[in-house]
Amino acid sequence: MIAAVPESFGSRDAYAARSPAETWRQLRRLASTDDYSDGQVWDLVAWVWRSNTSASSLAEGATLYAQNCAACHGETGQGDGVLADSVVGSAMPGEAAPSGPADFTDAARMLAASPALLHGKISRGG
Repeated sequence: MIAAVPESFGSRDAYAARSPAETWRQLRRLASTDDYSDGQVWDLVAWVWRSNTSASSLAEGATLYAQNCAACHGETGQGDGVLADSVVGSAMPGEAAPSGPADFTDAARMLAASPALLHGKISRGG
């Protein structure tokens, strides 16, 4: 575990419950990150997220995305797949529904979503 990141941040439950943005806010409030730049704290967030997966899980995710998601969300996740025009989008809590599939490259939107929320949307197909 990186010294600036409390062990509790590395647990699977903590990872699933917090969005990256919430993880960043909580890490930013710690005395152990006082000397870190905002970018360095984002690096810590990336480390927490990366430590909760494996190379095989990432490869499996890429395969599943290509098979089940790319037609609507596009090969790069921009919401511009070949079937995008036929999709009615779904909204994150507190947002109006978009006109098509989610743009996964929209950092503000994606960093605000917890893994648990994203897992639910993916599992239900929307």
